[in-house]
Amino acid sequence: MFVADTNNNRVLVWNTLPTGPMPADFALGQPVGATNLTSNAANNGGLSGAAMKGPQGVATDGTRLVVSDSGNHRVLIWDTIPTAPVPGDLALGQPVGATNLTSGTANTGGLSGSSMNNPGLVSVDGKRLFVSDTDNHRVLIFGAIPSTPVGGDLVLGQPDFFHNASGTTRQAMRSPYHAITAGQRMFVADTYNHRVLLWDPLPITNGQAATTVIGQADFLQNLPNRDAALSDQGLNYPQGLWADATRLFITDAFNHRVLIVPTVGMR
Repeated sequence: MFVADTNNNRVLVWNTLPTGPMPADFALGQPVGATNLTSNAANNGGLSGAAMKGPQGVATDGTRLVVSDSGNHRVLIWDTIPTAPVPGDLALGQPVGATNLTSGTANTGGLSGSSMNNPGLVSVDGKRLFVSDTDNHRVLIFGAIPSTPVGGDLVLGQPDFFHNASGTTRQAMRSPYHAITAGQRMFVADTYNHRVLLWDPLPITNGQAATTVIGQADFLQNLPNRDAALSDQGLNYPQGLWADATRLFITDAFNHRVLIVPTVGMR
């Protein structure tokens, strides 16, 4: 089990799934040794593949581990799931080369498919990797979990990899925080637009328009709770998502609740 312990600048790891209260076995993002589970400084020991600053998202395909190291504007990838404190093997969002694991600035080298700015949550669907590049107002899609530092293969929320304006349309987003898939559908928590966007079927082109909006009356509205009394129709800073074949679960953060939305027949 993996927990992004954001304000402690670490990811806690249990080597076996806990069946009751028990401490983590080790931490990623903090130095190896006696203080591994008792230190919490950002980029402890210097920025490297073993250090973190405000990690937010964790995902795995059962073989590799992916962590959004948000404060360092990168996504760290371990080629094998670690069973002890070890550095990541590569970073997405930072330049290729000797500084790949020691660089941590926003949009290093200029805005592109290889840069990031405060990435939020990450997800994998057994094949693809999805990164909510929150402060670039876009979602980056990688056709496979990379084994080398590369740029995304597809971008949503922007017309191409070289724009990062926010907006409220079928194609635009404002600080998306999580993107997931369920079968041939894709959902994005478009957090600052107080909505969830749906693509059905999965998008195949840059900037592709969403097919359905959840939480707003149409694609041009973006007020919290649809500017109305609290109900089952509105959202207020939706963040995390999970879905199965028939339901979508939305962490409706500022409404202090989780909404369960039937998706059968939704287009």
